[in-house]
Amino acid sequence: MTHDTAASPLNAPDEATWHRMLTAFELAARRMSGLPGPPMDRVWGWRGRTLSGSVEIGSTTYWLRLVSGRIGEISRTFWRGNVTAEEHLPSAVPRPRLWARDEWETRPWRYAAEMFEHVVVRPISGVPAPPALVTVGALPDAWWSALRTSLDILATVSTPRFTIGPVWAEQLLTDCFGPHRAAAGSWRTCHGDLHWSNLASPDLVIFDWEGWGSGPEGYDAACLLIHSLLQPDLTAQVRDRFADVLDGECGRYAQQVVAAEQFWRRRDTPNDPLVPALHEYAITLR
Repeated sequence: MTHDTAASPLNAPDEATWHRMLTAFELAARRMSGLPGPPMDRVWGWRGRTLSGSVEIGSTTYWLRLVSGRIGEISRTFWRGNVTAEEHLPSAVPRPRLWARDEWETRPWRYAAEMFEHVVVRPISGVPAPPALVTVGALPDAWWSALRTSLDILATVSTPRFTIGPVWAEQLLTDCFGPHRAAAGSWRTCHGDLHWSNLASPDLVIFDWEGWGSGPEGYDAACLLIHSLLQPDLTAQVRDRFADVLDGECGRYAQQVVAAEQFWRRRDTPNDPLVPALHEYAITLR
């Protein structure tokens, strides 16, 4: 089972995308000899780029993730990220296992359907950055230890993939921080989108590996921190657990990169509730 960001007024698909992806999801299930589960199980990704939900094949329940992109505009990094994660990441990193994948075209769109094992745990939050009124609560020490161990194991994996490339990182920092940018540190393999919709508890499971690859050391910790900014208690937990990674010049560089990247991603959604908190936080990184 893998989860994408649930649809909200800020990221919901338009009507045409809604109908196109629902139709494609039904087709994907049939192509894999499955029957779609109840509509209440469906989880929408950013503006309808992905649609996920349960599928029954015989007596077994799987989790089907459908992604689409315009032909000629598809990012190779993200398109096969879950496949390469299944092939190259050690089993010690807790994640849903990928069982099958299918691709087809209905011009001008290309689709990929990925069938994952169905796990019983749910994401900690239905949105990447939990708002102030949604209590995440204190996570047990064992959960934090499992997360640190998983990220440490991940950092040792050699890959030619990039979560974010050095050239793009430098451009973002120049645009966002100018002369106040931190000095670049080392690069390590990371998840690339570590937020509260991609993490489960009480048993740790890490969802959505499409963007894994090399990034600045501390990238995942910075990503989790920035997606915690709407809850001061949660922010404090992340700071405390990752102080050794976030402190110092390397940590500041990673936080600047993630902050700049999040500004860029939200460039056309100024009403996103994370944006004001992100502006305040960015000031502390200068």
